[in-house]
Amino acid sequence: MLTHRKMLMEDYQLSPDLLVDCSKDISLFCHDGVETGGRTLHCLMKHAHSHNQQETISDPCKRRLQETIKQSDAGEDWRADPVLFEACHSMVESNCRVYRGGNARVMRCLMQHLDSPEMPTACEAALLEIQYFVARDWRMDPVLYAACSENAERLCGARRSWFNLNPSDPEGGGKRRFESEGGKKSKAEQVLPCLFRYVYHPSPKLRLNSTCAEEVQRVMQERSAHVDLHPEIERVCMGDLGKFCSSHTGPGEEIACLQDNMEMLERECKDVVGNYTEAEAKNSGLNAQLTMQCSSIIPQVCGTLPQHDTDGALMDCLIQHKNSELVRNNHKCRAVIEHFQLLALKDYTFSPKFKESCQVDVAKFCSRPKPKNKADVIECLSRQVRDAVLSDDRHKISKACRYQLRQQLIQRHENIKLDPRLQQHCSNDVNRLCKDVSRGRGAVLECLRQNKQNLTSECHKVLFLREEEEHQDPSTDVVLVSTCQQMIQQFCKEVPFEQYLSCLKRWKNEPTFDPTCRQVVVRRMVEQTTDVRLNPDLYRACRRDMAKFCSDMVQRMEWTSTELNGRLIECLKEQLPSKRLSTTCRVQVLTMARTSALDYNMDPILLSNCKDDMNVLCHDYLNNDGRGKMEECLKLHFDNDRIQSTECKLHIAHVIDTQRADIHVDPILNEACGVDDNKYCEGKEKGHHLACLLDVLERNPNGLKDDCSKKLRDRKEMFSAASKISHLKSIEDIVSHVSASPERNYILLVFATAIGIIFIGGLFCGRATKRYKLLKDR
Repeated sequence: MLTHRKMLMEDYQLSPDLLVDCSKDISLFCHDGVETGGRTLHCLMKHAHSHNQQETISDPCKRRLQETIKQSDAGEDWRADPVLFEACHSMVESNCRVYRGGNARVMRCLMQHLDSPEMPTACEAALLEIQYFVARDWRMDPVLYAACSENAERLCGARRSWFNLNPSDPEGGGKRRFESEGGKKSKAEQVLPCLFRYVYHPSPKLRLNSTCAEEVQRVMQERSAHVDLHPEIERVCMGDLGKFCSSHTGPGEEIACLQDNMEMLERECKDVVGNYTEAEAKNSGLNAQLTMQCSSIIPQVCGTLPQHDTDGALMDCLIQHKNSELVRNNHKCRAVIEHFQLLALKDYTFSPKFKESCQVDVAKFCSRPKPKNKADVIECLSRQVRDAVLSDDRHKISKACRYQLRQQLIQRHENIKLDPRLQQHCSNDVNRLCKDVSRGRGAVLECLRQNKQNLTSECHKVLFLREEEEHQDPSTDVVLVSTCQQMIQQFCKEVPFEQYLSCLKRWKNEPTFDPTCRQVVVRRMVEQTTDVRLNPDLYRACRRDMAKFCSDMVQRMEWTSTELNGRLIECLKEQLPSKRLSTTCRVQVLTMARTSALDYNMDPILLSNCKDDMNVLCHDYLNNDGRGKMEECLKLHFDNDRIQSTECKLHIAHVIDTQRADIHVDPILNEACGVDDNKYCEGKEKGHHLACLLDVLERNPNGLKDDCSKKLRDRKEMFSAASKISHLKSIEDIVSHVSASPERNYILLVFATAIGIIFIGGLFCGRATKRYKLLKDR
């Protein structure tokens, strides 16, 4: 039988039907058939899968050629094809010698070594020419046929018989129809794609049995490098391949080219490429470039993953380790990973776990308007999460989806190429301000943050949204997490992701805290002072207080897309002396007031209004040491009326007013009077310690330490100077200022005396007026 099969492959004239149907093609392409030893058949095979229509054999010839190869069963035993045997003999001897001929064992071995450097060019060409036809009839792969015949008949309407009984139906399949294909006639070349769809079917009852599923995945992985081996793609994408991918002919390059140009493909081609890409996302073995470029790395970074990847776990693992030294040093592997990340932005279904976790949420919250791509889906879901955090409401987005969304945001913040919106609006700014910054690891986003004042308005708006995302969930802040990874493990190991920054802020002054991490934390704290939306803890604590006392700023915040430069936070600080803020809000605002007193960089209004005065009067403290020297310097010059800028003078007056609320808000005074505070005012309620010390100063000035006594006298003068330029907008403001003033008893006494004088004067004037009226009437 093997001899007979070899004869069919050696001499095409032994197949009369092929001789008739292919005579013109043989004359046109194959030197009138003078080539011997099977070379004429291989000549026809070569021209069967040419993408150039002028160099392709006719359809009748192609069908007869398919039938001849099936009759010879060349796909079952490599020895049946003399050309293949001659071209691949050395390869079989060196790599497939352990396999016996038959049952496609050697053919499978050769396919596994298709991209090996040892593979001879002639062997690769002959092998692909045979596999082109094997790919068009699933029955020509004996192992696949044996494993999947029952599944193919049950799910895909395939015939149980191996050979066609009806010669007029060369493609096989009979009159049965695909239930899954909407009534299309079943063809042999459609069976494998049909089986492949059932590998991942959501219903366990319709899923393939394990043996068949394993074989289908094996076959699809072997064919992943060449689009010719995917009839359903080649058939509908022939025009697009010629249009976009004529120069991309290497292993895996044609499919990658179609994926890159997906938006411009014809509708039918776009659908089939999209379906394949979704399957490729689930099974990374279908990604030929990934298999070739990352094969040496995968076992080292993802070796614990199951052998058969069906949920995208391998690609997720590689993305997670993309910035590890091992992957960074392999530029080709890293490029393949990032290419897939860019491809996944075209459709969220290309991210299997993200799709599985979020498809219900997407349908519920992101259907109007319908998202065009994955970037739109991420933007929509992120907005829903952000709104829930800011309003302190229960999350509408499911927990599983929020977790997957976090992974997507990490990827987006890591590389600007994975953030289409930011790249669209900030590309010019990046080229202008960050051209020397390496891409990846969040470096470009960090550069934009540090050059915020020089950004264009549109770029600034998008950047503000990205800052919101990271402050609401610091685990998506790539720079913070990567720089502070050790500190997170040391100080915040048991803290939820959302509290990473809050935790690091509490521990940043510890002696063992990493200085580089501290710098990043301080930068994030500076950002939080510019807008309450960047400080979720403050926002949640003061939401009602903001609406009550700062309604005009809240309205402004609702329509502006960038920072308010600390104006809303300043409004909250102004309420501290009056003690009108709620308890939770007051704690947050006091903390911010103390922080800004220690580090002037955390007072954006001071930076804006006092820039010139700081350079002239307090130049020595520009390199802030975090101990409040700059603010103290400005306050002293304010007391001596040396500040030139009216805006700066007014702001320092507000700062001084704010610090009357609590001695702890004034770190310099708190440090000077700490011992006396504990001595005289230990049992006092919070917020009353400063008044207590001032009372001690009046009654027993010698009982205080010299430094504390001096600082308190300075503060009294500052309070007096600040009160002269404070804007009292209403009777309520006057009452609030008087009640919060350390000299409130004196002020009330003067006020009462003035009222008494007016009252007594009124009595005398009233009697005199009455007496004058009586005399006039007489």
